[in-house]
Amino acid sequence: SDDNTVRLWDGEGRSVAVLKGHTDKVRSAASSLDGQYIVTASDDVTARLWDKEGRPMAVLKGHTDWINSAAFSPDGERIVTASDDNTARLWDIEGQPLVVLEGHTDWVKLAAFSPDAKRIVTVSDDNTALIWRTFPDITSMLFEAERSLRALLNKKEFAELVEQY
Repeated sequence: SDDNTVRLWDGEGRSVAVLKGHTDKVRSAASSLDGQYIVTASDDVTARLWDKEGRPMAVLKGHTDWINSAAFSPDGERIVTASDDNTARLWDIEGQPLVVLEGHTDWVKLAAFSPDAKRIVTVSDDNTALIWRTFPDITSMLFEAERSLRALLNKKEFAELVEQY
């Protein structure tokens, strides 16, 4: 939101918490699959980790430009962020940096895990999508650029691509 906050709502449309801490526009918010955590991404070049009640847990610092998106791994143990600094970054659930994913030549607009967490896809304004394969498992935190596509993907195409890999 433009007021630098995120609002949590209950199932009946009532505001139950306002997450305050960002100092610039919030571009993205996501919940872990188990509903225990929330991650937000902001133009203040930070992502923030919150518990389900909206209490701050960690500030993810490392990007040097706006953060466009943030997402949890399916097991909720990792977070990936995408930034206008042309990188995506991988973090642990404590907010500690693990890996910088470099390879794009323009703003990275989206980063997301595949449902099995064996891949991370990043989409950039350089008109590419990169698929990063984790090996031998996600805890190794080693990544390689596996494939580059010469088109920005819409959500349906993204979902179809992730399903293939």
